Amino acid sequence: MSPSLYILCVEGLSVMLRRYEEVGLIHGCVIARGAPSISHLLFANDCYIFFKATEAEATNVKNLLGIYERVSGQAINHRKSNVCFSQNTTTMVRRNVCTVLHVGEVLTPGNYLGLPMQIGRKKNEAFTFLIDRISQNFRAGEGKRYLREGS
Repeated sequence: MSPSLYILCVEGLSVMLRRYEEVGLIHGCVIARGAPSISHLLFANDCYIFFKATEAEATNVKNLLGIYERVSGQAINHRKSNVCFSQNTTTMVRRNVCTVLHVGEVLTPGNYLGLPMQIGRKKNEAFTFLIDRISQNFRAGEGKRYLREGS
């Protein structure tokens, strides 16, 4: 699919997800008090959807994705899709959500685009490698070259 056509289709998905959140069919993730909620993140050919771990919200997400599939012609690959839960989600709720969505659970999400997908409370430890790498590049002269080209 051409990148432009993909962007048009995924924009439709984004609008649908925002609308579902506006009307209360799903509830996004709030990362700080007073911050806006995040219902989804879209990267290249990946989509992350955030919602409360309930059968009702999982059903709403499934229905939304079904509409998106019918309208766009893009099918969800359930073998490459998975769900990650917060630590306080019960085993029964985890099982029910996975069953509704026809996907498996991933216990350790790992990295995406070189960054950890779950950080926890030890943020300094999680990003130390990134700070070290940037520092090395600046010491090796890469940072100076970048600053010259960017300015």
